[in-house]
Amino acid sequence: SDLAALITSTNVQAADTSKISGELGLDVSSSYFYRGIHQEDSGLILQPSIGLTFNLMSEGKGLVKSLDLNAGIWNSIHESKTGTAEKHYEADYAFGLTANLGDKFEVSVGYTQLYSPSNAFSTVEEISVSATLICQELCGGKLSAWNPTILASFEVSGTSFGTSEGTYLELSVSPALPFLNDFAGLKGLTATMPIAVGFGLDDYYRTAAQGDESLGFVDAGVDFELPLNNLLPAGYGDWTLTAGVHGLFLGDNLETANRGDNFEVIGTMGLSLAF
Repeated sequence: SDLAALITSTNVQAADTSKISGELGLDVSSSYFYRGIHQEDSGLILQPSIGLTFNLMSEGKGLVKSLDLNAGIWNSIHESKTGTAEKHYEADYAFGLTANLGDKFEVSVGYTQLYSPSNAFSTVEEISVSATLICQELCGGKLSAWNPTILASFEVSGTSFGTSEGTYLELSVSPALPFLNDFAGLKGLTATMPIAVGFGLDDYYRTAAQGDESLGFVDAGVDFELPLNNLLPAGYGDWTLTAGVHGLFLGDNLETANRGDNFEVIGTMGLSLAF
């Protein structure tokens, strides 16, 4: 899921004078894996979300240049009625604070509740912290805007997979691919190549049969974004069309949970409105 985006997103901005901005989104996915953990890979999977950002401080003169309060709701609705007779499989609630330190560093802390309206799983609560280095122009400019991020999540109630509450660590980069910009004549089209590696620390991916495991997954793919402003009349908002394809490599414990398959190809399409 995009929980991290819900509690750390500060790139969606309304007018310069506004202290409140947000984003509505709807994604369609071929499969749903949460941190490499199999959820559903059959039928239609719809994932609507809403995120809000409240600017608490901007243009700070000290170490903290800006401070935002973020809140959001992310959902996963499955045609296959995953594990139950209901289709609304998951509703996650998140809020947090994001601070920009100087021009190159961003830190966030947040709380997330993973809840199942269909009672397909028990509620999980997490506290997360993340740090992102805003960097540009690596590899001679061919791959830019890497923005390496480290995320740590601590289960404080319930567990997403392991036999007891655990700790999760994720390392990720998202380099831009400028040579794919405006591909096929699509003005404004941009591409990135996100790569994420998820680790289980202290029981996060533990099973009774196989014990604990450090490596959870490796996720690599290509994502595209196409702003639709040029196709819509003025005044209809900032719409963006997204699409992507990812390869997901699973560690041993997650492979077993995925019916013995250690590799998945996942395709997504989405539409969002920033306001």
